[in-house]
Amino acid sequence: MAKLKSLFKFEGTIDDVTVYQSKDGLIVRRKGGLSRERINSDPKLQRIRENNTEFGEMATSTRFLKQVFSALQSSVRTGNLTRRLSTIMANVKNMDTTSNRGQRRVGNGIENADAKALLKGFNFGDQTRLENTLTKAFTVNATNGHIDILGIIPLNDLSISNEVTKVAFKAYWAKVDFLTQTQSLAESNTVMLPINMTAANVNLVPVAPPAGDGVDIFVLAVGFYQTINGADYPLQSGAAAIVEIV
Repeated sequence: MAKLKSLFKFEGTIDDVTVYQSKDGLIVRRKGGLSRERINSDPKLQRIRENNTEFGEMATSTRFLKQVFSALQSSVRTGNLTRRLSTIMANVKNMDTTSNRGQRRVGNGIENADAKALLKGFNFGDQTRLENTLTKAFTVNATNGHIDILGIIPLNDLSISNEVTKVAFKAYWAKVDFLTQTQSLAESNTVMLPINMTAANVNLVPVAPPAGDGVDIFVLAVGFYQTINGADYPLQSGAAAIVEIV
């Protein structure tokens, strides 16, 4: 990499030469690599075209699933979500055993039981994991979407910081079709409990089953609140994860 020492310093791009400032001074780069035209037409680059197509499929499916559960981002720190989810989507795409190389799709791969297992347990938060936040066992009914947590004692069964005064539980049931990029999302009621030693039952029931085709994805979200002068303020320290997929 060349460093520019000319008296006539500049930054920007002229023709195929780009000059930019770095901590080591001005750096010169010449545009290189394969042109788009050659990638699209050269028979020798068929593997590259196939890889690019499948990469685009994986990226599209990642964005799609993020959009389906975008509501979680208000209560969960979802840092690096794209990178973490893309890794799984790439592996799910590889489980498409019916398509030719370069045409494999997440929507086909997800029909594989092993692919579903890759997504089950996925945590949307990058700092909080549902299994560490909620230590009480729960059940998921994949037929009606009910998620039940029986006999939970918030002060014992949750890993929380001192500022938390209330906890909220909510469930999401999504019907997701990766092939057509269509989805339907059903949300449950919200159950909010004070952080104390009182045992309670949490029964999360969707208003109605989601419509459409595709796989059924069930998410359990745990959100935390701080109460100040009678008002509840949400804290972005909650956890949410895919707890079942069928």
